[in-house]
Amino acid sequence: MKKLLGILVLGLLWCSASFASCIDELDFNWDTYKQPDYASFEIKSTSDVWIKLYTLKIITSDKRTIKVLLEESDDFYIQPFGVKYKQFYIGDINQDMIKSASYNCRFEIPQVKERKKPKKKKSGAKKLLEKIIGD
Repeated sequence: MKKLLGILVLGLLWCSASFASCIDELDFNWDTYKQPDYASFEIKSTSDVWIKLYTLKIITSDKRTIKVLLEESDDFYIQPFGVKYKQFYIGDINQDMIKSASYNCRFEIPQVKERKKPKKKKSGAKKLLEKIIGD
């Protein structure tokens, strides 16, 4: 029984160490000093895989959310070893309450949307021929 318990504990420790966090793979800088009505963000990836930011928010010193700037439905991807610059308008909030910004991310490859092929336009001669033949 002790051997089984030991194997189980070692297995759990080994598995939990294998999960990497994308937060460790991003350099995240932001400020509101350059333009007072905007929050400017610079996000750099040090990872060799795609990362998706699915929340980005401005918070108070006691971790209350002031404004959500990015939601999960937004497609905000950072390519491998890439950098993104983004500005959000925040002029409609009390900026004295802003203390920091937070984000959540995950490793995710962007989905490629299929493009529909445009229908070929028929020439005037072909349309006339189809009317005559009845095709």
